[in-house]
Amino acid sequence: MRALLVLVACCAAWAQPGWRSALRGLPANPGRNTSVQDIDDFTRNVRLAAPYFAGLHPGDYEANREIMRQMLTYVTAVDAMRMSDPRMRSALSRAYLAIAALNFGQPGWAPPPPGADANQPPPASSQPTPPPFALTAPAIEGITAEDKETADDLTGRYANTARQAARAWKSADELRIRLEGQGMTLNDSTADSLNKIQLYFELATEDLRARDWPNAKTNIDRAGYETEKVFRTVGR
Repeated sequence: MRALLVLVACCAAWAQPGWRSALRGLPANPGRNTSVQDIDDFTRNVRLAAPYFAGLHPGDYEANREIMRQMLTYVTAVDAMRMSDPRMRSALSRAYLAIAALNFGQPGWAPPPPGADANQPPPASSQPTPPPFALTAPAIEGITAEDKETADDLTGRYANTARQAARAWKSADELRIRLEGQGMTLNDSTADSLNKIQLYFELATEDLRARDWPNAKTNIDRAGYETEKVFRTVGR
């Protein structure tokens, strides 16, 4: 019986889905030959990873945080190529939506319910939705005198950027609802920016908790850049 249990455990370990190795093996500098199928395969792996992002064990959390960084590095690198192929733009939108749906680091996150279709994004709401990111930076305890000025500057920068992003989110959400009433949707560029804003604030939150000041600043600045892109579409 014991041997059987060991065998089952070993099989379970080997039967781990391939999403983890696939996401860990993402190239930081993907080539211009990256295809729509490559992005769709990436999106499928992100959706397969969703249940595993619920773990709160410190080791799992840190591992997931690193995978999140690799995912974001990959899609932003492909996005930076500014491919004009509408199929690629749609594939990238699906990829950003899948990453944003992880709600990494946000309280109340839960994996998709059993039986949910992992290949379909959640249905859009016809009601206004609050911004999916915190409007204030996380509390950082035990800051040394040496780091206090940096921490204060970054938490203030986070709050100011988040307030602007919340305004942009509200305006874009109102536009989305009006468009849906006419059978239309937000353009891909604006939808991508909204997804990126959520991702960058989630990463900035974790950077601040980890006292990774350079990355925190980078991700706050990225959120601000995407916010300005949204304002150019929806107005201030």
